[in-house]
Amino acid sequence: MKKLIKNVNIVNAENILKNTNIIINGKYIEKIADTIPEGEFEIIDAKGGIAIPGLVNAHTHSPMTLLRNYADGYNLQTWLNDYIFPVEDRMSDDDAYWGSLLAQAEMIASGTTLFHDMYMFMPQVAKATEASGLKALLGRGATYFGNPLFAEHQGTIESISLFKEFNNAADGRIKVNMAPHAVYTTNDKFLMHMKELAEEFGTSLHIHLSETVKENDDAAAQYGKSPTKYLYDLGVFDVKVIAAHCVHLSDEDIAILKNAGATAVHNPSSNLKLGSGIAPMKRLMDAGVDIAIGTDGASSNNNLNMLEELHLASLLTNGADMNPEAVSAADALKWATNSAALGFEDSGEIAEGKKADIVIIDVNKPHMQPIHNLRLAVCYSAGGTDVSYVFADGKMLLDKGQLTTIDIEKVYFEIGKCLKRIF
Repeated sequence: MKKLIKNVNIVNAENILKNTNIIINGKYIEKIADTIPEGEFEIIDAKGGIAIPGLVNAHTHSPMTLLRNYADGYNLQTWLNDYIFPVEDRMSDDDAYWGSLLAQAEMIASGTTLFHDMYMFMPQVAKATEASGLKALLGRGATYFGNPLFAEHQGTIESISLFKEFNNAADGRIKVNMAPHAVYTTNDKFLMHMKELAEEFGTSLHIHLSETVKENDDAAAQYGKSPTKYLYDLGVFDVKVIAAHCVHLSDEDIAILKNAGATAVHNPSSNLKLGSGIAPMKRLMDAGVDIAIGTDGASSNNNLNMLEELHLASLLTNGADMNPEAVSAADALKWATNSAALGFEDSGEIAEGKKADIVIIDVNKPHMQPIHNLRLAVCYSAGGTDVSYVFADGKMLLDKGQLTTIDIEKVYFEIGKCLKRIF
């Protein structure tokens, strides 16, 4: 049966439609109409709420919910080497499945319909995604320190296996890419190997880039150039690159990203929490670089609330640049709904013919009233707990704030068992 979302206001990055109705037929938005047509529908009354395109978490590590609130107050290198990596060594497939399902429950509840994950145990993340109904671009995070041969390297074996088993799985909801972790956790030959795999499979490449000053300083000392220029000289940008963080970029770096058609993923909360800095979003935007937003993992954020990241993405740049016009609410919403950056070009907008990836925000809250401007209300007033309905590919994943595809009590129970064993 077709679904009818009535009494709703639509807020896209590019346009606003007030007091309208949305008809969903299967996976797609069939019609947006001021009057309700005749026919049989499953009716969802938005009660004057705001419908926005599904939010896109363009960089995260979903099983890291298991490490939420675990290690705070350290710089990136100390945090990774002394706290995160040792715990990850004790994690199992089962831990990753439940950790990712917990992350996906959180993402659904706060309005995310598509996420971009880099981690180990990715088949388990894919299986959790099949169960949750979310959409995802998944990559097996791979490090390489010179041993063994590429063909025998676990990161290579699992990346290829993941692609062959899960690319376009779950009726197209899951896509797979290559995910070398970073310049400082790989070498030139392995980065080229990952790039060649991306070329072979016709997919993108996901990497951390210029997250910290130390990363840049180390690259300058070792290679005589920035991490971005190093990747460019290797030829890594011959494929579509989705670069997470991009905090410390020169004008040359930004030009490389623009000319390569790369996407820079802004992670404001994580970069602030780890003391990594503030990404140059106005410079990236002015240069015409494609931009998306991510939360990073729940251990460095510590939540996966994309409405919070949307909020910060605008405020942070405006404050840092001392320019209230640097990033508008429309700019931030465009970044936060950039599904095309992850290869899902048929979404990212509430419009006829697009996939029905829709989030409805309840405006009947004290902090949401009055509403003089709908888009400003989304960017500056709304919070994750204001999300009342979520649809991905037309399927309802959240109904009046309640998860429909995930038994959250079972998730909590299983997470408790995982934590006892890991810690």
